[in-house]
Amino acid sequence: MSWAGTVWRLEGQSGVVYVKRARDLEDERDRTVWMAGRLPAPEVLGLFQAFGDDWLVTRAVPGVPLHDTSLGWEPSLVARRLGEILRDIHSVDASSCPFGRPGKGNVLIHGDYCLPNVLVKDGRLSGLIDLSAEPVSAIRKTTWRPGCGRCSTTTAPATRVNSSMHTAGRP
Repeated sequence: MSWAGTVWRLEGQSGVVYVKRARDLEDERDRTVWMAGRLPAPEVLGLFQAFGDDWLVTRAVPGVPLHDTSLGWEPSLVARRLGEILRDIHSVDASSCPFGRPGKGNVLIHGDYCLPNVLVKDGRLSGLIDLSAEPVSAIRKTTWRPGCGRCSTTTAPATRVNSSMHTAGRP
């Protein structure tokens, strides 16, 4: 049995931390550190190598996943907030981002933007987690694949985003 790809939640007197184990977590560490100060992201406490894997330790961020039933939100509100938060992510200046393909017209993206990776508290974005995928690239067109809870992306022209997910709740 492999423990790679596993995340543990540890709680102690100094708070809650998460420990993620995988083959290579350096990129996720670097992207999470870069994201801090731009958008809410976990504080990176350390990256260690042991037992043939990387171990990334981060401080917990407040909030619950956007799909959490404790919010009591109707699916239409969840979809609207998901779209609004995505718009906020795209509005962050990506010109200094050291990842992906720098260039005019590029926007910041979350490479695995899905409900479990978007945390909210009091209706506002409180944290983006699982930043292992490329966070900056050309504007992308997002296609929802029902039933799997994930998005697939394809590069689209930088002039317009053709997705109700990107424009949810706005004309």
